[in-house]
Amino acid sequence: MELTAREDIEAPQEVVFEAVSDFDSFERAILRRGAELRRTDETGGVGEGMCWEVDFAWRGRSRRAELEVVGFNRPDGVAVKGHSGGVEVHFTVDLVALSRARTRMELRADVRATNLPARLLLKPMTLAQAGILKRFRKKVAVFAGKVEDDWSAARRA
Repeated sequence: MELTAREDIEAPQEVVFEAVSDFDSFERAILRRGAELRRTDETGGVGEGMCWEVDFAWRGRSRRAELEVVGFNRPDGVAVKGHSGGVEVHFTVDLVALSRARTRMELRADVRATNLPARLLLKPMTLAQAGILKRFRKKVAVFAGKVEDDWSAARRA
């Protein structure tokens, strides 16, 4: 199953990249949702090779996911790969400068099952893909709006 979204953001590409690669804020968001998160890499910085283990509850069961930043190309985008059981997710964010103060952000989440139990787990999601895609695009639009608002507030300050 593939989910895609595209947003044009009224902010420079570097500003959008900083928001997309603000892993600390994403870690806090995961923790606020009740998951446990541990950073498992030894890099200590921000970039390719960052890894996490996430313990969370989904569909009434405790699950564990492992995430890794597999692409970090400043200021063009970020790629994160994850797996949990038989489910693999590859998430990419591509940024294209449309002008000095406007950036196009394209997000793609590719979710794949690697075994039969994972296929059975994902089947309801594929049947509800239209609704999931709508919610995904709405979350991306909210994120883009927040980046625009933060950028315009920083310029005014």
